[in-house]
Amino acid sequence: QIQSDLKSLTWQANQVAQGDYKQSVNYLGDFSVSFNTMVSRLKEHEHIMVERAEALLNSKMLLVSVVDSIKEWLIVLDAETHEVLFENLAAKQQKSSNHCLHRKTCKLYADWIASDYYSAKPAELPSILEYECNCESHTHRFLTIKPYALDWNERSAFAFLISDITASKTQEKKLHTLAYKDELTGVFNRRYGMEEISRLVIGREEFLLCFIDIDKLKYVNDTYGHTAGDEYIRAVANTLQSVLRSSDTLCRYGGDEFILVMPKCPEYVGALKLAECRSKIMNEAKLFPMSISFGFTLVPCGCVIDIDELLAQADKEMYDFKMEHRGELEAIQRLFDSARQE
Repeated sequence: QIQSDLKSLTWQANQVAQGDYKQSVNYLGDFSVSFNTMVSRLKEHEHIMVERAEALLNSKMLLVSVVDSIKEWLIVLDAETHEVLFENLAAKQQKSSNHCLHRKTCKLYADWIASDYYSAKPAELPSILEYECNCESHTHRFLTIKPYALDWNERSAFAFLISDITASKTQEKKLHTLAYKDELTGVFNRRYGMEEISRLVIGREEFLLCFIDIDKLKYVNDTYGHTAGDEYIRAVANTLQSVLRSSDTLCRYGGDEFILVMPKCPEYVGALKLAECRSKIMNEAKLFPMSISFGFTLVPCGCVIDIDELLAQADKEMYDFKMEHRGELEAIQRLFDSARQE
């Protein structure tokens, strides 16, 4: 009888082990109570575990749904093998469009996705970084990349949250252009010029400041109209830019005035450049006289000078030049007036 009871108990225990919690024992006294209590508690524990599993599954589905709804690319890579462990919908769409982010020949992949981040400790990871992606496989883009160290199913991994900020960068560039560029000529405006002069003065760097005035602009506006005057201003700006060094900064200071900042430039070089420009402008004149007057002042290295005083010095030099060549300009104007009347 004992052997028969043990066989029956063994079978019931195996059934419980397989999840059958309907089993009960009523023929072994106190052991029966313990066995039945154990089965009841196992059933309750399984119910709790099922509820937790369902909650975790729902949470996972919700999390994946949320992650797939964001426009940023989220990529999780194995810290050792660099195997892709997870991609959200945005990242998959980039991959399906053959975006270079998923090509190991891409500079972005080489620099960031497969970089030294894998040997870094979580505390050593950088904050959000901007990256300029300029691969041949797609248009120029600006990205921000934020790396995170994490454990992924018991594997060391890195998550990269990548945002495309090209649109905001483009808008920022447009705003910068509006803030620092002259709309008519395309050269820098007065604000930028003053900031550049201030930077050089504060840094006590050597530079040549040139003050340039467009001759007879009022005469051209009154005689030929403001459209012709605008063309005159653009022509002067274009000619000035054509003879300047890459390190020089040309700014439209006012209606008919420009300032030119020439770092580490001897006076004779500045004089030759402006004389060359003046000659070109005068030779390009067809319908009306075109010329410029200029003056400059040299700020030596280490010199401390007030900006207003500096501008006044250059302006005075320009005025002296204009007075010196006044007769020449009047003679040229008379020639154009005579030709226009004929």
